[in-house]
Amino acid sequence: MFQYYRYKYYFNAGHSFYNERENAHTHTFTVGLYIGGVEKGKDIPFFEIDAIAKAYFTNFKGVYLNDMPEFAGKEPNIENMGDVFYEALRKRLEEAGLSLYQLDISENPLCVYQISDRILLPTSSMEESGRNFKQILGRKKQLTTLKRGDEI
Repeated sequence: MFQYYRYKYYFNAGHSFYNERENAHTHTFTVGLYIGGVEKGKDIPFFEIDAIAKAYFTNFKGVYLNDMPEFAGKEPNIENMGDVFYEALRKRLEEAGLSLYQLDISENPLCVYQISDRILLPTSSMEESGRNFKQILGRKKQLTTLKRGDEI
């Protein structure tokens, strides 16, 4: 059996496409974190996890995301936000001995971007699970190749 904890966070922030401030608009972003690495029988370090996540998301509350250094040269859409947030939080949680299994981010309930470096949650079909598995293996191969210094 695979076990993990899900935490949910909300923050308001503005952004625009093509860095056009006159077209800026705000959203209440929802971020779901799937966290594991807690040994069975041990207390869940809820307050530690919550402190790490809240400290990180505080940086993005009420700001114009296009101005943030994390999004220099890229659109602050949910895909780029998810990628940036996943890597930053993965590292912070890893330092605390925890694992970030997956991150979900949405700007409305109809569109959710999910990022994970492992197969975790069920998908709608075996075909989709197979595609996800192939993507993960492809990404792993890219990272392994980069570590060895080979060309992709």
